[in-house]
This record gives sequence, C-alpha cells and structure tokens, in this order.
Amino acid sequence: MAKKQDFDRLHYTGSLKEQLEYAKAKKSPMELIDLMGGESYAIHHEKIDLHELPETSRVQLCEFASKLNPMTSAQLRERGIRILTLDPGHTTGYSFLFQPPERVSEQTPGIFFAGQLKTPTLFSSSTQAHIKALIYLLTSPTYVRHQAYCDAPLFVRIEDYRVYSWKTQSHEWSSLHTAKLIGYLTAILTNLPIIKIPLHYISLHSAQSAKGFAKDEKLKEFNIYLPSKPHARDALRHLMVHLFFDIPKILAHHEREKREFYNAD
Repeated sequence: MAKKQDFDRLHYTGSLKEQLEYAKAKKSPMELIDLMGGESYAIHHEKIDLHELPETSRVQLCEFASKLNPMTSAQLRERGIRILTLDPGHTTGYSFLFQPPERVSEQTPGIFFAGQLKTPTLFSSSTQAHIKALIYLLTSPTYVRHQAYCDAPLFVRIEDYRVYSWKTQSHEWSSLHTAKLIGYLTAILTNLPIIKIPLHYISLHSAQSAKGFAKDEKLKEFNIYLPSKPHARDALRHLMVHLFFDIPKILAHHEREKREFYNAD
C-alpha cells in the first residue's frame, strides 16, 4: 500500500508522464482519485495507455485552425480551448488537447495526449477503471489548479454508432455495447463535479466524417500518427476535424442562440 506522501506526490506534482514513471518505479498500483464518488481507487499503471504528443504539433494544429476561421482564432486567443474526442467500443480511443489563451500561455502549460482504454463490457472492472482513469486525466489537480484550464470551454466529440442496412442481420441479438457505452460516457461527462460541459458542446459524428479529411498522411503531417494504436488514431482524426471545422459551427450556433435569448420580448 502506498504511503500518504507517495499518494500526494503522485497526484499533485509532476506531469502525467512523470506520475506514470513514478508509479512504475514504485512497483505498486497507481492510486487515483475517483472524483465522481469522492473515494480513492487503484489502477495498475500498466493498464493506462497514454501517449503525450509533441508541443509543436499542438501549436501547429491551433495555428492552422486560427487561419481557417476568425471565430476559432478569437476563441483560442481570448479563452483557450479544450477538446476531448472518443472512439468508443471494446477498445476506446481517446485524445485530449488544451490550448491556453495567449495572455497566460507562458504561465499555463498546454496539454496534448492520446491513447486507448480497455472497455470490453459496460460494467466490467476493466471498463470502470479505465473510464475513471479518463476522468482523472481531465480533472487532474495538476491541471485544475490553473484557472485558465478551468475557464476554457471543453468540447467533446464522440464517434457515433450506426446500424447500417447491410449489417442488420449481423446485429441480431446484439447487445449494442458501443451504443450503451456512448450513453454512459455522455451521462458521466455531463455530470462531472468539477468540469461542467453544456450539452450543446457534446456532439456525435460518424467515423466517415473524420476519416475523409484526417487520413494517415494528415496525421503524419502534424506528427501525431501513433503506430499500432488504431483507435487512438481515430480519436485524433476526430480531434483534428472538430478543431478545424466543427467547433466554429458550434460557437456560431451558440452566439445565435444567445442573441435570440437576449432579444426576446
């Protein structure tokens, strides 16, 4: 059992990579905080698939997005942005990017990582542990202590699940694990105690909506191609498309709704 000072060091200092390396060096379970229930739980460090991506890639992605749309440029400059993308299934790919606003970019570090979580069945111990690990990554005290991180809106993009006509027979008696997992993840993300995510900042998109633009060559161009991690790559495809094309639409829609609300009699 880890000592209290080990627990404190693991949670409140160092980057994610340093935390994982520390847990590995101690040869003990990595103790994380279950922020949903307020209790601590253990997850072995070997189970966490986490790849920190280059800072230059994060900056280049945001610079490219700023050139594409003035609304995205203003958002990145004034408030910053957080994006979480998920490719749910028996193995769930995820990616996360935080770009701080310009005024605090030197004091507040940016964040960019991706990986894969084991989510074989909805209520298995593996699925529960990995979803809690994902929540920990989003609400880590290492990040939450920065006000700019908490103030930046969090946009969530989840790959949707569709039953196509040519696959109806193969879906007979299917438990529809991915569809249930999408609902479960959405419920958790909209009820986080620390990070409040408006429902209109969560959106579902087909796999084709990301793969059409963000092909492997595009991932390699920005140096975010992860070999042997197909689900993490799919999450990164969604992140790229969301940052470049869909977040401006969400922001514009939100502004229209706000104007209509204040102009209503």
